[in-house]
Amino acid sequence: MNYLGHNEFGKNHMSWNIPKLYNNYNDLHYWLEQWFIFYDNVFYKYRNYKNCYFVNYDNLHNNNYIKQFIKILDLNTKPNFQFKINQKEVTDRFDKELYLNAEEFFQILQR
Repeated sequence: MNYLGHNEFGKNHMSWNIPKLYNNYNDLHYWLEQWFIFYDNVFYKYRNYKNCYFVNYDNLHNNNYIKQFIKILDLNTKPNFQFKINQKEVTDRFDKELYLNAEEFFQILQR
């Protein structure tokens, strides 16, 4: 995976962003913080581009959402896969302020 430049996970993991509060990649907070920093940067950098779309992972199981996305992209295809949402509940304790900031930002992304 190093050869391919995939260092997101595993023994040779490298952060996409410099952690602000959480440095332990075995901790849920680290990943929540990395998610927030990454999408905050990408969203505010590209949100005004006319050819940049943000896909809502939670809606990939919805055929109407997929059809709308295919139409926006002007593709001549039909969805031919079944996407399943993971229903696992996270029960770990977490930094509520970080979570609320990420949740608030997620609401912005959904718009």
